[in-house]
Amino acid sequence: SPTYLRKHGTPRSVEDLGAIVALNRPGPLRDKDEQGQSTVDRFLARRNGEQEVVYPHPILEPILANTYGDFLYQEQVIAYFRKIGYSLSDADHIRKILGKKLVSEMEKEFPTYMSYAEQHMERQTAEQIWNKIQEFSKYSFNKAHGVGYGTILAWTMYAKWRWPVEFVMASIATNQKKVAAYIG
Repeated sequence: SPTYLRKHGTPRSVEDLGAIVALNRPGPLRDKDEQGQSTVDRFLARRNGEQEVVYPHPILEPILANTYGDFLYQEQVIAYFRKIGYSLSDADHIRKILGKKLVSEMEKEFPTYMSYAEQHMERQTAEQIWNKIQEFSKYSFNKAHGVGYGTILAWTMYAKWRWPVEFVMASIATNQKKVAAYIG
C-alpha cells in the first residue's frame, strides 16, 4: 500500500523480495523480543537505519548482516553451525530438523551444540543464540523459496499495476470460481 511504502520504502533488491516473503509468515509476525518488538518491526527499523543492528556474538555478523542481525533463513543456521565446527553433513541435518519443524529433535541437539559453541563464546552467549534458533525453528524458511516467491510476487504486482484489466481477465480465466470477487 502507499502508506506502507512511504513508511518502509520499496524493495531495494531481490534479497528484499525474499525477506518480504519470509517475514510475512505467522512466526516472524508473532515473535516478539524482550522489548515487545516483532521480528518484522525490528527488521524494518534496522533496514531503515532507525535502530542499531546488534549481533549476540561477532561470529554472527557476516552470517546475519543481510538480515540485520536476525535469523531469517535456514541457510543462515547452517552457516552458523558450520562456523562453530559442525561438518556440512551435520549442519545440513540441522536444516532438515528446522525444515520439518521438529522442535523436540532440536532439543536433543543441545548438548552437542553447546560442546561446539563454547569453544567460540561464553556459555550465556551460546545459550542466547540457541534460544534464537529454537524460536526460529518454529517457523524457519528456506532462502531459495523466499526469493523465488518474492520474485513471483513482484512480477504479479507489476502486472496487476501495469495491466489491471488484463490481469483481472487472466485471473478470471484461471479461476472461474472467483469471478464475482475478481470483478468486485
